[in-house]
Amino acid sequence: MAQVRTSHGAASLRVALVQLELQEVSTAAEKRLAIDRAAELIRQASDADLFVLPELAPVGYSDAAFAALDELAEDEFGPAVGADCRKVFAEVARERNCFVCYGTIGRRIGGKFGIRQVVLDNTGSVAASYDKCHLCDFGDCAETLHFTPGTQLAFFECRGWRVGLLICADMRYTELSRELVIGRGCDILVQPAAFARDVSFASWPSFVECRALENQVYWAGVNYSGQQFGGSIWCPPWVDGDRLTASRLGIEESVRIFEATREELDMARRGFAFRRLRRERTEYDDPVVPVQQAASSAL
Repeated sequence: MAQVRTSHGAASLRVALVQLELQEVSTAAEKRLAIDRAAELIRQASDADLFVLPELAPVGYSDAAFAALDELAEDEFGPAVGADCRKVFAEVARERNCFVCYGTIGRRIGGKFGIRQVVLDNTGSVAASYDKCHLCDFGDCAETLHFTPGTQLAFFECRGWRVGLLICADMRYTELSRELVIGRGCDILVQPAAFARDVSFASWPSFVECRALENQVYWAGVNYSGQQFGGSIWCPPWVDGDRLTASRLGIEESVRIFEATREELDMARRGFAFRRLRRERTEYDDPVVPVQQAASSAL
């Protein structure tokens, strides 16, 4: 059975959900304006250890951006220029002594592009980079027309907490969350998203609660603001419908800060042993076929 990592660090971690207004970006100049606007929102917010922006934010999840991939794309490990997210957010991270998780169009090998989320630590250095593994091609999405999927997991350490990265539709695939938590020992899963209110929107909270509770981790789902978006979600590792509940934002642009605590995490894992008692797939035996049924099948 896989070993569950027991991590030690700060007693709590403050996570800021940055529900940002979607910008229609198609040029480097427009991109720089969107970056500066998002950076200012973080600068004006209360203190937090980690600020999380939506999927492809601040570049923008839009047809305009998808039509200008080459101009807008970034290499998170290459030299940062004036219109790159990394240059501006590195300054913010150092100023606020915080981690910043932002979205960008990632330049991939072979002239291809990925939906990328980059995390900068409080020194402005890249702590993690993740290309979305499960592209969305249902509802209002047609991502495979523009992007290629990633293949690597991503997680990082923030003040002694291990945080795993997913992007939007990744939540629908049990194996990814399970591997980040059971295999890699994550305490918090963050899910930047661009959830328009299409046929898939209503099921988002159900998936979040299921993934948070089955893995006994905190979950931060961060959406854009606006009439067609909104509803960002913070879910604790256990909900009881009374004192412990998932929290949802409205549709307005805002920065909302939530606190993850070791006490609450440990309480959920001690009180509900289903994660500790789980079995690996290989531990399940094949079903036993009754003798009478086996004989009938042989005729």
